[in-house]
Amino acid sequence: DEAYALKREGRDSFGQEAVDTLVLEMENRRSELVVIMAGYTREMKEFFLSNSGLESRFPLVFDFPDYSYPDMAKIFHTMASAAGLRVHPDVAGQKLIDLIQDAIPKTVASKGNARAVRNLLDTVLQRQTDRVAEQGTSSLDALFTLEEVDFRPPPSGGGGG
Repeated sequence: DEAYALKREGRDSFGQEAVDTLVLEMENRRSELVVIMAGYTREMKEFFLSNSGLESRFPLVFDFPDYSYPDMAKIFHTMASAAGLRVHPDVAGQKLIDLIQDAIPKTVASKGNARAVRNLLDTVLQRQTDRVAEQGTSSLDALFTLEEVDFRPPPSGGGGG
């Protein structure tokens, strides 16, 4: 993943040496070696230019579209469930999609948007924890339920602490 990190323009020669070695090994061991690289489209195109033989050794290129906001809502639900959390029924469906769209701008969503969803879950969980602690709620349901308010930043200028 992020294969282009091997080639940082002008930073060091190790990355270029690694690329050159990889190309050589891909040629010498082509019947024994499978190499899969992943990364953002623009950066990968630049990376392939770092060695004249590199691009020709990757005849298959798959371009995966960014997740849509409905996809990200499904991912959020899956991640929350895996963490033992549940999304309140009032935040289901289109409401969850809208909250995610408000929280993750397209500019962020276009770069590693499953990571953006994970970061959002972390933020929402922190807000949920703060909310439950402030309310003094001790029910198990409250401890594991994410509500709409948890998706919204706290009002600025508030007390706290």
